[in-house]
Amino acid sequence: MTNAKKKICVVVNSRANYGRIKSLMVAVKEHKDLELDDDEIDYIRRLDPQPLTLDTISRNRIRLKAGKYVGQVVPSNKIIKMIPKIGDVGFFGLLLYTEDMPKWILDEISTAKGGRTLVDVLARLFVKIIKEIIETGLYRKYYRVSEQTHIIRGRLLLAQTIRAPYNLDGKVWCEYNKIGYNVLENQAILYCTMLLLNSIKNIDTWNELLAIRKTLLSQEVSLKVIHSYELQTLNLHRLNEHYEMGLRFCKFILDGTIGYQEFSMEDHMPTLTWYHNMERLFEKFVTKILQKNYEPTEFKIRAGKHIDNVLELVKGAREPPDMIPDNVIRKNRKDVLILDTKYKSEGAHASDFYQATAYSLELDCNCVLLVPEIENKIQNQFRILDHPDLHVYEKSIKFPEEKDDIHEIIENLEKQVLDIVDPFLKNK
Repeated sequence: MTNAKKKICVVVNSRANYGRIKSLMVAVKEHKDLELDDDEIDYIRRLDPQPLTLDTISRNRIRLKAGKYVGQVVPSNKIIKMIPKIGDVGFFGLLLYTEDMPKWILDEISTAKGGRTLVDVLARLFVKIIKEIIETGLYRKYYRVSEQTHIIRGRLLLAQTIRAPYNLDGKVWCEYNKIGYNVLENQAILYCTMLLLNSIKNIDTWNELLAIRKTLLSQEVSLKVIHSYELQTLNLHRLNEHYEMGLRFCKFILDGTIGYQEFSMEDHMPTLTWYHNMERLFEKFVTKILQKNYEPTEFKIRAGKHIDNVLELVKGAREPPDMIPDNVIRKNRKDVLILDTKYKSEGAHASDFYQATAYSLELDCNCVLLVPEIENKIQNQFRILDHPDLHVYEKSIKFPEEKDDIHEIIENLEKQVLDIVDPFLKNK
């Protein structure tokens, strides 16, 4: 009977400390009775942006705390899930409302309850959108191809032909235009399909992803790593306009995908490390509500715009921080209300109130800090000293339970935001 190897896990709290213990780690790895465990904690620490906070409790205990991100982190063969406070359905409700996605996609989410993970729901929506694209017809176009052929096609590449080693089969290098489906639009869909395949539990969705992969590969679409920024270069026109929703969803998947990697059809497909900034989504959702309900009237919404700074650099190299309120509501070119979202379970921090005070002083109007309601309703009001007409408010909205219908969730959240904002605008 052989003794089991002792496993050793190394946790590095900074990159600078790694060099000090590298030789020791190598010795451990080479020792016949010792096994160096995957450095899973270091993997989490190296993620950028950082989705989890790691606190050392004791010598052999580490606490992971999720912050503003939702999704999943996959160090080695483990999956760490970060579940939205509003549930998976609520999360996608906010996303689809913000992105102006059609009603049938919202209806699809309503059937996504019952044990599915966030990535499962993501994959289900992706399948639904891509199947619509395939049924409409895959996009193809002419693109430049350089290859060896027996027959001269297009332009003969004489220099490449001469340099080609052992060219005894009579092939020459040519460059010509070819019409086909191997274009960025389809490559992005194939890559996202591959990313999702090994990351879901629902067998029906998995089979549908396989069918999408088969369809694209049968049209000679190549598998390659696609980055989110590449999709921004695409121009939609009458021949590929039916790809709009699919490309927006691909970009959403790629925006949250951490650790782009090359893999082939024969490789084991990687489980997706994917997470999304809930703070930013909450902010965009509230902005959308304001734009939808107030911009058709006499009010205008200024979202994420720089305002004049109350600080001026006198001495030193550091520039003062930018002042960028989330939303400023205007009427007749006058600022009437600032609405700043703070996705924090414990309510706004002291720094948030001082930030709001600076906004109010600069724009000469009240500021509301909007936070999610976790346990108790939050209602706070502060008057700015020496400015009796200026106040900073802290108000909360309660996220509905996931058992509610997706349309009811959105309508409920929209009503809560409007109930907070309307009284401030009534007499403006």
